[in-house]
Amino acid sequence: MLRFVIATLLAALCGISTAQGFPSRPIRILVPFPPGGGTDVAARALGEHLTRERGQPVVVDNRPGGNSVIATGAKPEGR
Repeated sequence: MLRFVIATLLAALCGISTAQGFPSRPIRILVPFPPGGGTDVAARALGEHLTRERGQPVVVDNRPGGNSVIATGAKPEGR
C-alpha cells in the first residue's frame, strides 16, 4: 500500500513538472470535404467560436478525396 501511495505521488509530481499549457500550437480542424460545402462552413463557424473562447488560433484544413480516407489518415502536425 505504501509503495502505491509513493508511486502515485511521484507520478503526479512528474506530470506537474512536465505539463505544458494546452494547446501549445494552433488547433487544427480536419474537414474531409472540399471548401464551400456545409461541413466546411460549420467547421469555420466552430473555429471562429473556439478562437474567441480559447484565445488560440484555429485552422480549418480541408482534405477532400478518397471517400474521406485522406483526412482520416492525416497525421497530427509536429509528430
